Amino acid sequence: TKKRIASRKMWQSRISEERLKAIDRNVAELRNLKTVFKRYDTNLSNKLENNQVRNLLRDLNKGQEPTESELDFIMKLCDNKCVNGAIDLSELRSAIGAWKVYLRHRDRMKTSLAEYDREGMGKLTRDELHDCLVHLNADLPVTDEEVDWVIARANDVGDGTCSTS
Repeated sequence: TKKRIASRKMWQSRISEERLKAIDRNVAELRNLKTVFKRYDTNLSNKLENNQVRNLLRDLNKGQEPTESELDFIMKLCDNKCVNGAIDLSELRSAIGAWKVYLRHRDRMKTSLAEYDREGMGKLTRDELHDCLVHLNADLPVTDEEVDWVIARANDVGDGTCSTS
């Protein structure tokens, strides 16, 4: 209706051009996320289950399959809004972003994890993890809360350690 159009024009005149462009970018990104989500939600469950997330991660990694531990890491890290063992549309952006960051830094992270595994057990103790995180953080301090956060997401056996595999 004409009244609605006039209201929208008035609203738009109060928002800067830069902010309108940011809104447009966000809308476009959401459309892209929805398209990606629909492509991988092959059973139309409105969530991406492990095998579907695996396919997404593989496609984002030039056809190379993620390992089980990599898939588990992304699932634990990003299934944090609905917490249903799957990635929902609201979690998809963080899953894609986390995977891309991980891929950029994977070799450095693996080298550091192996270097700080002083006991050679294939996992880092809390103290070893702390030292490793400081190293990965350009020698800037890391809080106990940050170490606990990593352990909570990376510890799959409940022993307070972080697997290096």
